[in-house]
Amino acid sequence: MIYSNEISELFTAFLKAKREFKPLLKTGYNPFFKSYYSRWEDYLEACGDAFDKYGLLVTGGSDIIDGQFIIEVQITHAPSNQWMRSIAPISPHEPGPQPIGGWISYLKRYMLSTMLGIGGSEEDDGNANQEYYKSTSSNSTKITPEQVRELQDLIKNHSQASKIYKDILSFNKVDQLENLTYTAFNGAKSYISKLKTS
Repeated sequence: MIYSNEISELFTAFLKAKREFKPLLKTGYNPFFKSYYSRWEDYLEACGDAFDKYGLLVTGGSDIIDGQFIIEVQITHAPSNQWMRSIAPISPHEPGPQPIGGWISYLKRYMLSTMLGIGGSEEDDGNANQEYYKSTSSNSTKITPEQVRELQDLIKNHSQASKIYKDILSFNKVDQLENLTYTAFNGAKSYISKLKTS
């Protein structure tokens, strides 16, 4: 986290606003893990009225610094122009709009959650998003016979084996495990693991 040279007015306004935050909702839904999480809009809804009252503003965007694509979130106290800012690199596992979009969406929420001091864990939503985007990427390399057997073993040892098998095939639009892509394999493993711990 980085700050403007002066922060006293920012922190005074922020502490007053935080006492008036609304409850944080979870209106986002991850279809791959069938779980709810707090979206960027939910964080803004939680703090928005209080921030408006005390002259605070939240902004988020992306930039390129020294060749590195980054995401940043800033809270500004408009009357004094004091601010605090969080910056993180975007490093998706694969190129393309879906993996990059997944990183941007998750990091903005994670950074804002940390800055506001609300929300806590996003129920592994970062991993969920990454596995979801990896599993739906355009990578066409099919999994190996060893990976097929690994998935079969994981599925058959699960109490919801039939459901898991159907979900994986349906989600990835294939008729058998052998037709899964390498990236879908990682997503399927995470899905099975998530169900075991939920």
